Amino acid sequence: MKFNYDKVLSLIVVLSFYLMIASSPEPLWQELEGSLISKLFLFGNYGTLFTLSSGVVVSYIFYLIVVYYPSKKRKSELRDRMCNQLSLFMSWIKPIGSDLPLFLSVDDFDSLLEELVQTKQLTDLQPAMIKRLAIDNLEIFAGLIPVASEISEEHLTHWCNATQILRGIANTKDDSRDIYRFLVYFLKHIQRFKQSKI
Repeated sequence: MKFNYDKVLSLIVVLSFYLMIASSPEPLWQELEGSLISKLFLFGNYGTLFTLSSGVVVSYIFYLIVVYYPSKKRKSELRDRMCNQLSLFMSWIKPIGSDLPLFLSVDDFDSLLEELVQTKQLTDLQPAMIKRLAIDNLEIFAGLIPVASEISEEHLTHWCNATQILRGIANTKDDSRDIYRFLVYFLKHIQRFKQSKI
């Protein structure tokens, strides 16, 4: 089970916000005095507790402004740049075979591949051309692995898998049917890369 830092941090901030209000030396609004809310938020004037809890809240706001939002924006820009590279790669593949968009919306890739091969719908896909594209783009994909690592672990995993599959295509015989299989799994990881959240 993956430890979720964001949820823990949010819980700490909510608790600190509550403690900040509850231990505040300033009185609550007069309209709330004597109510249940008053009992929940008034348990004495504790200067140290108020200072610590308000420090946590202020630090969190500072963290959001200085670290979190700029980092999220940068990761989003990096992902967009990588998706542009993917779009360029896909634009080179599409002229080779018109059936490729089918791969992007199907979950059972193995059965789809078998069906396309048996019905000869993959005959317009030229394995040698796919291999040539893989060889030409392998270095670019491998060079973008550090960029994927800056986005998230999930993005890195799918990008590394796609790069490894591209390497497999590059090392496969020109007339091998395995190129089709590699291509399907390559597209699967590309789809998952695009769908992964930052």
